[in-house]
Amino acid sequence: MMPDSRYRVLGMQRTDRGVHCRIAIPRTSPYFEGHFPDRPIVPGVAQVQIVTDVLVSAIGHDVTWRGVEQLRFRKPLEPDVEFEVDIDTPNGSGSVAFAIRTAAGLHTDGILRTTERPAERAGGAP
Repeated sequence: MMPDSRYRVLGMQRTDRGVHCRIAIPRTSPYFEGHFPDRPIVPGVAQVQIVTDVLVSAIGHDVTWRGVEQLRFRKPLEPDVEFEVDIDTPNGSGSVAFAIRTAAGLHTDGILRTTERPAERAGGAP
């Protein structure tokens, strides 16, 4: 699951709702190449990839996104800053809520929809 030079996982634990993970992205990460030279910020697509990687690690199998219900990039996420990712495991409709925070507050949050519903994964009826 987890990356190479893109970011570091500082800790991960399951919660009642899903998973909580602490991450740091070094200034040398490929995510910052050209994004932006004078003030690097973590691209939105990289943030969604991190959410995906953490979720896959927590549930133990790949996920396929089928849509974005809601996505807000509230504050830029900068390199070399530890941040926290909280992800709810997929609910009955396949929706996955997440939030990315630093000590400065909420940076990104959203709801992504997977192609899978928990009952389908368990072999039950949808």
